[in-house]
Amino acid sequence: MEWNTWNVFCGINFGVKWKSLDDGRLYVSPLPSYGQGELEDMHEDAIRQYEAKGRKKGKSYNQDIANRVFKLDLDIYKRLQQLIDDKQRSANRMSYHRREWRVVVFEAGEYQITDALPERKKSLIRRRRKSPQVQRWFFILRGEEVKSTKEDGGWRLFNRYSNPWWRADAHESRSERLEHREHAKLLQQRNARAARFGPPLPPPPPPPLHPPVGSPAGRHLPPPGMRR
Repeated sequence: MEWNTWNVFCGINFGVKWKSLDDGRLYVSPLPSYGQGELEDMHEDAIRQYEAKGRKKGKSYNQDIANRVFKLDLDIYKRLQQLIDDKQRSANRMSYHRREWRVVVFEAGEYQITDALPERKKSLIRRRRKSPQVQRWFFILRGEEVKSTKEDGGWRLFNRYSNPWWRADAHESRSERLEHREHAKLLQQRNARAARFGPPLPPPPPPPLHPPVGSPAGRHLPPPGMRR
């Protein structure tokens, strides 16, 4: 892969041609041989060593870590970002807690296969030391809970298909289900009563508007033809 980088100085364009050879492999391997207490001690030791050097005054340890991680190669940075994203998804499966992962220790070195590292000396021809054949980057990630809630249902995962009114809709649907359940229960009770005691008796007919003369209700009334 080849690409060009152009810089402008005093109105003059300076071009630099870069060439990248994809002839290596990049692996991400966990190291389970460290305990939580040991990792915490390593973090504290890294902070003390940084403060003891006193070379970069006015710059905190966290800022130095951020700058060094930002200067990593793109492939390494992407792998590290993917690793943190996977940890984020794994630690935030519950909707009641919000947990985040951050890089707190970063050490760049060489993949060591012998007890001692090889000597790399400068010469008149080679002004820079030769880089190791296999490089090794050591990271320590720290997970921390930054937010929690006791709200019913926790936080919802909102996306393009989510419904912000899901609580109101759920409450309305629950009320409708309860109302339908009560109505079905009442019908079931009526059907059971009809099956046991027979159908209910019809209601009595309403009284007539003009009762007959011989009836008790019409004895004190004159015949229809004698009314005035």
